[in-house]
Amino acid sequence: MKSFGICTLHTKAEELSYEQQTIYLEAQKKYDKVILINPRLVNYLFLRARPKPVILYKGKNIATLDTLMIRSAQKSEAAVAILARALKSCGCSLIDPTGRYTVGKSSKLLTTLNRFERGVGTSSYMSFTRTGATSLLKKLNEKGQMPLLTKPIDGRKGYGVEVIQNLEAGLDCVSRYFGTANYKPYPFYFQDYIHFKHEYRVMVINGEAIGIVEKVKLADKITANAAQGAEFIKADAPEIIKAVLQHVSNEGILGVDVALDQNNNIHIIETNRAPQWQTFEKVTGINVAEIIVAHTLKGPVKRKKIFGSR
Repeated sequence: MKSFGICTLHTKAEELSYEQQTIYLEAQKKYDKVILINPRLVNYLFLRARPKPVILYKGKNIATLDTLMIRSAQKSEAAVAILARALKSCGCSLIDPTGRYTVGKSSKLLTTLNRFERGVGTSSYMSFTRTGATSLLKKLNEKGQMPLLTKPIDGRKGYGVEVIQNLEAGLDCVSRYFGTANYKPYPFYFQDYIHFKHEYRVMVINGEAIGIVEKVKLADKITANAAQGAEFIKADAPEIIKAVLQHVSNEGILGVDVALDQNNNIHIIETNRAPQWQTFEKVTGINVAEIIVAHTLKGPVKRKKIFGSR
């Protein structure tokens, strides 16, 4: 059965613009089902064990949608961008390229989907509404998937990260996030909480890993960020370097946070495009700025051993 979706904030066909109405009527002639999709009301489950995301709209998984039309992303930029990319990853045909739809600021949203598609991310969940986030938490609690980890979608050096131990704590996080509103332009974002046995930071410049450190968090901290007092230790882990270079961009400056779980599965936690390197530099002795500038000139630079070059 062929299905066609129209991304819109309207709930009835008669409320659509002229252009949307004509598309709606023509699609009805060619497709078995035409649905109006409010991007704000879509909930997402990016499960590491599943090859495709679960995209819930009005309680149904719309990941099998064949075609999606987006007329405008105004006032719902992040919601539209995630919908477009998630559906495309499921094989949905988009009338316009996904590059047209951007989140609008640096965030974990699009990189979460990228890591999920490569099988190196941690199972993650997103909802743009209080009711949606509440529903997801209740379902995960029923399945015994507590605790969870909630974090801001923009980098804050580990601040704002919380462990959700039970449903009551999760509902409190949702309440604090949404306040008196039901919808926010950026989603409530949370993940499975995993006890990693090793965490690392890899500095990558234009596809070249220049060094790696192991990060050891303080006993009372959730994250292994330098700003949170984590200790950085110079490491020699070529298998980690290899995995990172396989799954991150070969353009630009990246501070890649990666971890090993208890089963030695690799999780890429974050690819920070504006990484700080003061602590990294002190531990490794690597002059990061020198290497960056050398890359801009495309000339050789004398430096200590470079890890994972390619």
